[in-house]
Amino acid sequence: MPPTTANYVQRAGRAGRRTDSAALVFTYAQRRSHDLSRYQDPASMIAGDVRAPYVPLGNERIDRRHAHSIALSAFFRHAKQTSGQTWSTAGDFFLGDHATPSRVRVACAPI
Repeated sequence: MPPTTANYVQRAGRAGRRTDSAALVFTYAQRRSHDLSRYQDPASMIAGDVRAPYVPLGNERIDRRHAHSIALSAFFRHAKQTSGQTWSTAGDFFLGDHATPSRVRVACAPI
């Protein structure tokens, strides 16, 4: 049984997005107090409150990662709108036309 209504809705929604078939969602309950209470009252899981998503502040790594994603998305949106430039892969972006398998090197650094 998912821990919250939001998790249940996410899982059920994922199944419902498939266009090639009808969706049917099964949820299995274990013999734990959380699962058994939801099994006894399924409406509390299906129609329960969903907390609004948020980004926790105060964690420097998460803050930096979020700022980088906003900056990159703004850059890519601007590049597409102003010049029509798009990239299919990270190699295309970083190496341009020079992205051949013998020349591609991957460098990993901690974020």
